[in-house]
Amino acid sequence: MPIYEYICAQCHKKFEVLRSMSDTSAAVCPKCGSSDTKRKMSTFTSTYEGKVPTPPQWRQS
Repeated sequence: MPIYEYICAQCHKKFEVLRSMSDTSAAVCPKCGSSDTKRKMSTFTSTYEGKVPTPPQWRQS
């Protein structure tokens, strides 16, 4: 299950919720209890340690 980031329209608290991708119900603010929340656009970071294959190496697999 992914973690979604939200911001409350009432108190402006930013919070995260672990929920199913199919869950479309409104997230409730943990600070004020409002359900007037908006999901934020999230970013992620990925790291890779090792040799990055070039296109000809892909075909050898």
